[in-house]
Amino acid sequence: MAKLIEDLLQQREGSGVDFKADGSSPKGIVKDFVAFGNTAGGSILIGVDDDRNVIGLDDPQGTEEAISNAIYSSTEPRQSPLISVMTQDDKEVVLVEAQYFQGADPLQLKEGDKLTVYERVGSTSIPVTDDERLEQIRRERRGRDGFDQLPAAGATLENLDVAAIKEAFATRGIEIDEAKLESYELATRQNNELIPTHAGILLFGKDPTDFLPDAYFRGIRYPGTDKSGDALDSAEWKGLPLLRVIDEVESFIARNTGTAQTIPGQKRRNIPHYEPALLREILHNAIAHADYSRRGQHLNVSIYSDHLVVESPGKLPAGMSVEYLKAGVSVARNRAIMSILHALGYVEKHGTVYAKAVAAAEAGYPIPEWSEPGPIVRATLQPHPKAVDEQPRRSRRHDRTPEVIEFLKAGEKSAMELSKLLGVSSRQLQRILKAMEEAGQIETNGLPKNSPNLRYRLPDSSAE
Repeated sequence: MAKLIEDLLQQREGSGVDFKADGSSPKGIVKDFVAFGNTAGGSILIGVDDDRNVIGLDDPQGTEEAISNAIYSSTEPRQSPLISVMTQDDKEVVLVEAQYFQGADPLQLKEGDKLTVYERVGSTSIPVTDDERLEQIRRERRGRDGFDQLPAAGATLENLDVAAIKEAFATRGIEIDEAKLESYELATRQNNELIPTHAGILLFGKDPTDFLPDAYFRGIRYPGTDKSGDALDSAEWKGLPLLRVIDEVESFIARNTGTAQTIPGQKRRNIPHYEPALLREILHNAIAHADYSRRGQHLNVSIYSDHLVVESPGKLPAGMSVEYLKAGVSVARNRAIMSILHALGYVEKHGTVYAKAVAAAEAGYPIPEWSEPGPIVRATLQPHPKAVDEQPRRSRRHDRTPEVIEFLKAGEKSAMELSKLLGVSSRQLQRILKAMEEAGQIETNGLPKNSPNLRYRLPDSSAE
């Protein structure tokens, strides 16, 4: 037990541990107990301040009894906690251990007739008051009817790229028909009609954002080690199914990182800044485990001069923690998406990402860090040490001019069309188009800038 206390004192307050100077606020301790029970379990150490200094308790037995009674009388269903009195640095402390609550419905804090669900977000226990989030928690606990398995409201089979589905599964020797669309949960039957599921729309929808406006990836390349300074490159991949986006994201990362070079035995060898197989697994995991029921959050890749960050909306699924991830444990939030990715060979099996990280470490790559800074899951990757001194030096934005010219060779395009093709925001596109117009590289069809029929084209001399 002394080793357990030592290990806890090495950690900071977060999704699995909380420190209390004393037991004077039983309600706050019960709140943390409930939040840990609804997240992935955790430990509450009483007699330790926020700076992890052991200050001890004057009456540890009294504290233990008061906390035990408070938890038993203020939880629904009632819980009998595991509480221990221990000695650390010749001072007595109380350890409250909260196990992950296994019920079909989440654990609740009871205050009179009021029942409140709490969950752990970073180092804070917060009430879950949003009905959609509560329903998502219940779906995850019951292991069925996940958000990705539900029908996409208003969608029809016309919104699925069925040809792309058949082509993707054909590479694995699987022939797709209506029965297979159902069995892989790409569609579900309602009133004897096949309706695309969220999984189908996300992975193979003609435009997923028609039904899930935040279901897209965004990439940004910053010039330094933080978000200060103008972005050197950026892209948004809206209107594309997420399986296709992975290739676009990898291309974006490749053009904004590069390779290091070594000469072992006088033979030159290129080393990617980030190990490709591990990076691809992390990107697929971000897609597979994102909480698409959340509003206002999207998948994100941020590239800095000394690290790369992949973020997906939503906390880890109920019952899952960063520690479990490192142990190879997997709790799938989106079971249909994970099943499809596995069937198509994009992921080998559940829980392999940390094993790939360890394998990459044997080649010199630092092991990524996973964290939950609020309602997102973040994977932070460091480049190969030999790449640190060879990061690309960029004094200007990535030049998108050749891409615009190539697209316009096929004919006139609207700003919206170009924005989708380039994967850039409308603001960034306007900067690109303005510069190209001023340089005489493109022209418009002469309509006002606010006209919905405005089109961009190449000058006659450039079209050949």
